[in-house]
Amino acid sequence: MTPAIGAAVDPLVAVKAYLMAELSARGDDQHVGVTPPTGKPDRYILIGYGDENAPTRFLGEHLVDIVLYDSDAERLGLKTHLVVALMRSVSNTPVDTEQGRTHLIAGRLEFGPKDYPDPDVPLFGRRIGVGLLMANTIL
Repeated sequence: MTPAIGAAVDPLVAVKAYLMAELSARGDDQHVGVTPPTGKPDRYILIGYGDENAPTRFLGEHLVDIVLYDSDAERLGLKTHLVVALMRSVSNTPVDTEQGRTHLIAGRLEFGPKDYPDPDVPLFGRRIGVGLLMANTIL
């Protein structure tokens, strides 16, 4: 059997879709994106590439930087533990995005969580780096 190869999905698009779906399933509609939400939010999650040389979407492994901000330090701590657990628990997890379907094969914590306050807004912040293995084929 030859695997079907789909269009390559951007890793940040896949992480955003995965986190939004998982948080939504838990009743949390928190903003997840590469830029902060408009206005004066009291909590949000930013995602980006973990190094200066952003990988191409055709590579299998990516370092994803996830920064969580919240006005409540206790809620931030609990959300950080949840996001770390979600990212470490991926195991050939299918994710549907606007770019198509991909699979998050495995996630491992590369660094953090560490304190990372917002320099522009008085929010508590925590930063983690996740090594993420992705595949655009059906395994």
